Amino acid sequence: MALDILPPRPTGALQTSSGAFFNVFEPRLEDVSLFDIARALSNLTRFGGHVPRFYSVAQHSVLVSRLVPAELAREGLLHDAAEAYVLDMPRPIKHHPSFKLYREIEDSVERVIARKFNLQYPFPVDIKKADNKALAIEALKLKHAQGNPYWEPWLTEFADEHQELLEAPLIPLQPDYAFELFSERCRDLGLYLPE
Repeated sequence: MALDILPPRPTGALQTSSGAFFNVFEPRLEDVSLFDIARALSNLTRFGGHVPRFYSVAQHSVLVSRLVPAELAREGLLHDAAEAYVLDMPRPIKHHPSFKLYREIEDSVERVIARKFNLQYPFPVDIKKADNKALAIEALKLKHAQGNPYWEPWLTEFADEHQELLEAPLIPLQPDYAFELFSERCRDLGLYLPE
């Protein structure tokens, strides 16, 4: 089928894993799908793909959900859910002034997702702390961060407090296994994930 005869779709809308459309410029509550979030985050790799083995945003999200107090586990699990629709952007790029529009779009999608799942938003400070802890663990395990001047401050900040996590193995999961891990964590937290 030629591209010029494909049916039109709204500008900014992407077709999700479930076949629905989600418009990142006009996010709507009814278009948010936990299945789509789980599938997309399972297929997205952390660090812009610059890791020796595939490691998903879904697996990262499960880790964060386990690092926060129990009452914030849902927020921890879904703190990066907007990336299912706007993709994962490595921090050094995401926080550059040139990417202000990206951050605004991500924020509007996060707000809709938070409303959909009754999450605290903006996310509490404990979520950012856990996200940073997860980053330190992942950097150590996946980025050869030990002794690297860029990563050393991250590792030092969490070394004493979370030595057991820094010493524990981190086994990256392939997408289908990451999807199952994320789905299981959803069920544990009372989030309904349609088949």
